[in-house]
Amino acid sequence: MLVVTLPLSEALLAGFARRFSRYADRGADIVEIRIDTAPELIPRLLSLLSSATLPVIVTARLPKDGGRWAGTETERRDALLAAAKNGAAYVDIEVDCPWGGELCSAKDAFGVTRFALASRPRVASEPQSDCKLILSHHNLERTDRKELERVIEATRDVPHDILKLATHANMLCDNLIHRDIFKKHGDKKLAAFCMGGSGIPSRVMALFWGSALTYCAADDDETLAPGMLTLDAMTRIYRVKRQQPPKYVLGVIGSAVQHSLSPLLHNPALYEFGVYLPLETTSFEDAMAFADAIEANALSVTTPFKERAARLGRSFMSRILSGMGQRSNTAANTLTRRRYGWDASNTDIEGFLRDLLHYTDNTRLSDCRTLVLGSGGAAFAVMQALKGRCKRLCVFARNREKGRALAAKHKAIFIEQPYSYGTPFSLVINATSAGMAGGPAENEVPVDLASLPLESNAAVYDLVYNPPETPFLKEANRLGLRARGGLGMLVQQAHAQLLSWSMLHGGSIFTCAGQEELDEQALSYALHRKHIYPPQCIALVGYRGAGKTTVGQRLADKLGLLLVDLDREIENRIQQSIADIFAREGEAAFRKYEEQALKACCQMLPPYVLAVGGGIVETPACRKMLREHYTVIWLDASPEVLRERLSKDSTRPALEAGGIDEELRVRLPRRTPFYESIADFIVKVEPGDDVDTTTRKVLSFLVPQA
Repeated sequence: MLVVTLPLSEALLAGFARRFSRYADRGADIVEIRIDTAPELIPRLLSLLSSATLPVIVTARLPKDGGRWAGTETERRDALLAAAKNGAAYVDIEVDCPWGGELCSAKDAFGVTRFALASRPRVASEPQSDCKLILSHHNLERTDRKELERVIEATRDVPHDILKLATHANMLCDNLIHRDIFKKHGDKKLAAFCMGGSGIPSRVMALFWGSALTYCAADDDETLAPGMLTLDAMTRIYRVKRQQPPKYVLGVIGSAVQHSLSPLLHNPALYEFGVYLPLETTSFEDAMAFADAIEANALSVTTPFKERAARLGRSFMSRILSGMGQRSNTAANTLTRRRYGWDASNTDIEGFLRDLLHYTDNTRLSDCRTLVLGSGGAAFAVMQALKGRCKRLCVFARNREKGRALAAKHKAIFIEQPYSYGTPFSLVINATSAGMAGGPAENEVPVDLASLPLESNAAVYDLVYNPPETPFLKEANRLGLRARGGLGMLVQQAHAQLLSWSMLHGGSIFTCAGQEELDEQALSYALHRKHIYPPQCIALVGYRGAGKTTVGQRLADKLGLLLVDLDREIENRIQQSIADIFAREGEAAFRKYEEQALKACCQMLPPYVLAVGGGIVETPACRKMLREHYTVIWLDASPEVLRERLSKDSTRPALEAGGIDEELRVRLPRRTPFYESIADFIVKVEPGDDVDTTTRKVLSFLVPQA
């Protein structure tokens, strides 16, 4: 079962019922509430537990186990016992809890697990709660196989319903310890996984390996444990609730891939048949040992393993390649498992060149004096792509030995002092990891752009895509230079990987490779939403017939968000159709219902896409809520477009006695100033625009352009 872990907070209590409904819609089975985050709110939580529409786990973690409980043990015991009596489905306590012996499980005649105090006899008339007990063991420093076996043995005769084992992964192979635990103790009801960036594979694979539970966060802002993914990531990207275990396993290996966008690119193509995982480790040997243990079919490779990957691939094919007179790459971003072992290739070269040629045409590139920064695998791919295409190709690297070797290999110029170079550069390319989110140099720049000799119209290209605006790109923009990040390259190289992998196992591994366009705009929005924007919701407003619901659904699909149709929300709340409400109670009553529904939506967890009725802007309170809680996009369709669409739709009768023309003459001018007053962005809907065209226009406003 998939558990959403939440901190106890005012926001949770204020929208309790609505939140639970939305968690269920998004695929959650259980909600865990951590009362150690706000113990002063426990009395209010107890009054709401019985109304929860999903089972609730209540726990109060101590600091030694990653929690924040600062009260006494007596207070913690009493709070958990009160939760059990007031409707909690589970209470979670530590294996070494000093008062754990006071809590026991027993089975009644019907086999239902009960939760009660063992320290006193129960009065016959006193009802017992149907609350189950989770015993937890946490190790925030390591994963130790012998330690876990000791915990399992020590709890064998202790009454409980689920034994939870959560340990820190220092390497990818630590995940295998939990997998082996499930194989050995399949008769026990266990929930086991690793924490930390290297532990993500066990969180995703836990349910397939036999875990009773796996945990996730509602959103990025509510993550309570290292390596915890969001609910949407677990259900929409990794599809952890699919019926069958993934047949194919792929992933990206690197030292900082926890927040990589590659899973967002590749998992849709794998669909139900496979899974693509972030495999974070500082050891290439660890990565390959884990890949072999899980029988991974293919791997993407990123910093700092590209050169090691190329050598691994060469070890199998060097004789064949040398016999054919071919030369192996010295850096690889793709490993594919063949019958003879791992085959190494590099789609970075093709991906970089394709994106660069979009950015600056081939004629312009041939006139460029180009400076490449770096000497690693990424720099190698850039040099391979640019060799023979630039007027002059130069390299600068802090590792001078590797920089000279790279330059010599590609007949380029190695520059000792770029700031005093006599000829100005027209293109500067960062192929280092400087500025990469989560990396050791995330706040650094590879060179001081202001001190470089640059042409007046020079361009800057940064291979780093996360964050979307690196310190290097910020400096370029400040200096008025043209600047582009590495997201386009990421998309292009992923296309090439998909095509190469689509031939695995008779072409059956990917169902969508080469058919579904990878959307750079949607990826860029996801990055900006995470790193720059608050997780605000998007509201589409406009006159009826403008396309709010259809565009909203397409937009939500592209961004991996939920679409909330306010009219459907009203119908669900009132249990009447919109037409019946108008006919029986009139427009004034409908506007009241609409205001109430919008107020409830404002309490929902962001982000999501909201499509509202055309007349909502006539209510001042609704305009205020839309301005305060949403990024508002007005689909501004002309009267001609609206007339054509409404006249063809028999389900939408005119709102004025004089027909569609009279309605547009009276109502559209009245509402237009309201739409304009609340709109953050205005999207013109022209004659001939279809859903995809309008959606692309909307995305162009949501995604900041380089």
